Amino acid sequence: MDFGTSDKPVSPRDRSLTLHAAPARLPMLNISLPAPRDPQGAIRMSTSQSSLASLFVALFAVVFLAPAGAGAQQNDEPTPLELWEAFGHYVIVAQPERARSNWEALEGRVTDMELLEVVESSPEYDFERIREFVLGHDELRDIGRTIEQRLLNASLERSTDPEEIRNAIERLGEGRRPNMLATRFLVESGQLAVPHLLDALKDPGKRELRQFILRAMADIGRPAAYPLAVSLPHLDHNNQIHIAQVLGDIGYIGALPYLAAVLEDDEINDKVRRTTQAAFNLIARNVRMPERTGAAQLFLWQARRFYEAGTLGNRITGYERRADAGYVWEYRSGAGLISVEVPPAAHTDIRAMFAAMAALRHDPGLDPAVTRFLLANTRRELRLEGADDPSYPFPHPAGYYLRLAGAKQQLPVLRQALEDQDMALARTIIAALGDTGSPADLLARDEGVRPVLMAMGHPNRRIRIEMNLALARLHPKESFEGSKRVVPTLAQAIAQDGKRVAAVVTPEMEDGNEIAAMLDDRNYEVLRGTSVGELGSQLREVPGVDVLVTTGRLRYVSRVYDDTVRNYKLAATPVIAKVGASEWAELQQRYRDVPRLIHADARLDTEGLETAISDAEALDPEGPIDPDEATDYARRAIERLHEIGVSGNRVFDINDARPALIRALRDDRAEIARGAGRVLALIARDEAQRAIAEVALDSDTPTNVRVSLFNSLADSAARHGKRLESEQIEVLSDLVGDRDTTGDLAIAAARALGALQPPTERLRDIIAR
Repeated sequence: MDFGTSDKPVSPRDRSLTLHAAPARLPMLNISLPAPRDPQGAIRMSTSQSSLASLFVALFAVVFLAPAGAGAQQNDEPTPLELWEAFGHYVIVAQPERARSNWEALEGRVTDMELLEVVESSPEYDFERIREFVLGHDELRDIGRTIEQRLLNASLERSTDPEEIRNAIERLGEGRRPNMLATRFLVESGQLAVPHLLDALKDPGKRELRQFILRAMADIGRPAAYPLAVSLPHLDHNNQIHIAQVLGDIGYIGALPYLAAVLEDDEINDKVRRTTQAAFNLIARNVRMPERTGAAQLFLWQARRFYEAGTLGNRITGYERRADAGYVWEYRSGAGLISVEVPPAAHTDIRAMFAAMAALRHDPGLDPAVTRFLLANTRRELRLEGADDPSYPFPHPAGYYLRLAGAKQQLPVLRQALEDQDMALARTIIAALGDTGSPADLLARDEGVRPVLMAMGHPNRRIRIEMNLALARLHPKESFEGSKRVVPTLAQAIAQDGKRVAAVVTPEMEDGNEIAAMLDDRNYEVLRGTSVGELGSQLREVPGVDVLVTTGRLRYVSRVYDDTVRNYKLAATPVIAKVGASEWAELQQRYRDVPRLIHADARLDTEGLETAISDAEALDPEGPIDPDEATDYARRAIERLHEIGVSGNRVFDINDARPALIRALRDDRAEIARGAGRVLALIARDEAQRAIAEVALDSDTPTNVRVSLFNSLADSAARHGKRLESEQIEVLSDLVGDRDTTGDLAIAAARALGALQPPTERLRDIIAR
């Protein structure tokens, strides 16, 4: 049953002449007589016919609406069919209250399946005929959607019932009309009818049904092609011939790999080969596929198609729309053809994974199939979000196979993820690269590009940070292209605090002030400038920019946008152009298909810009980095910098992170402030040691942070000697000598002063006090 919109809605005037009565016994029912129609379907009624109708109503009232006790005993409760037809009548004559009362009386009395049977037994008020009236009426729309869903549920339940499917197969040979109805039912059942059709086809006792079964398979079409193709290599020769012919009739391109697999089987006989080759050639010619393409290449091609469908959000064969379920078909020895229901979110990736596995079975040396397997399996796991995948054939999670593959296979996987803008997948692969790769491996090219370099300078802040964190962990011994980016990127990661950053680039001071105020109200840190170049020093102080707003004449706005393209920190930043309609039309013409360029109408004040900012924020599906995530990035960056400093790595210069580390000493997050002090203690610069001392000596600094910083100051002095100014040493001496300085703070401060090698008389003065 199809519950879609009918092509030609029927007016109530085209249905019947409805004559109303008001029986006390059945207040919710209507009385309806079919009306004569002219050739165009309009209602015609002569005077004599009208009189006859009136007479019929009178007779109906006397005979059927007589009070209880006059004549035969009446049943006071209307039947479900009567309630449904009363509902349908009042829908058509636009009396929603009466329609609703009849539905409410019916709704709880019938199951979904009983409702379907009632509706199907009422041709005059079949839901398909009244659907437009119900869904088009504000007061009945909720009822219409409920009915639609209940009928859909019942239709799905019936069409997937194995017993109903087997009964339908039996009816295929009972004559023309039973065959038509049974075929219609099997088409509705779709792919789920295929195992039963195959069983009947293989049953020697049902030979008389063979031609009808094969015809029904072809009528089901594409939904049947996938399970039939999976079965093809496992059937006996006679049934292989039949199914190959059906697949050729259906013409579905997805059958090609399975047909090729049969053709590569040396044990098939000549008749099977000829029939299979004919089906293969027919489909291949229709889709312009070379007729000599082998099974391995075809399965690889299929894996790519399925994976791309998943990238685009498209559905593929095996997905059941009505049930919102994905099916994977397998042919198991002893069990035959079986379906495995899988979560629909991962269906395309599961199918791509299995196609890649089939390609490798036919050609174990096909490296692109390994790439496709790793892509599909990893994304499958991400999209499952912890849900169960009963089709998964392996004992280990996707990360196991991703790491086992090594950098050679990980790099093309990373490249594909970056090209697809799949940031979650790319970050998963970067984590595996950091676990298994070496700098030499990671700098290899894949199809002319270096995926790691793409990730190191990627506009997406998460990708950029995580790739550089992974490289820093590998401790390379020699410089490489992009090595000077690593420490500055880690420094940016330290600055992560979960607050979003915006840039306002405009020559108009007043306009810029209004935009900045609005962004500040939305909790953005705002950078200001009259050009992208003017933002330079400010950009070095922030981890990235979440949105850039510019306003001005067309040439100015175009130059701002072009400058963002050349700046890796701004290359993916959404750019809001607050311009007039004509300027926006010019920008659209100049920058076609650039989703990060967003319009804010210059004629609108707050409202237009607020909408544009919301649109810009929606461009990143992962959303802004939240405070917990930001803290994790900052912590990991400090750990990597500390490892670099301790190891004495000559490729990376932690001094490049010095400004960010000094700012981090006053970070509200104690662990970040303490970590910054430990790293600064490794830097042989006066500024680093003095910054540690300044914050440690500040009484407003939390005590636990002061204790850690004094210990870092002691480490710095032990490594690099005394670099403090004399005033700082005086303050430290006073603090150590103060009897109110106690506990861990006193011990840490004394350790710092001792490491700075104070004059002996200073120690005597402290003791004397």
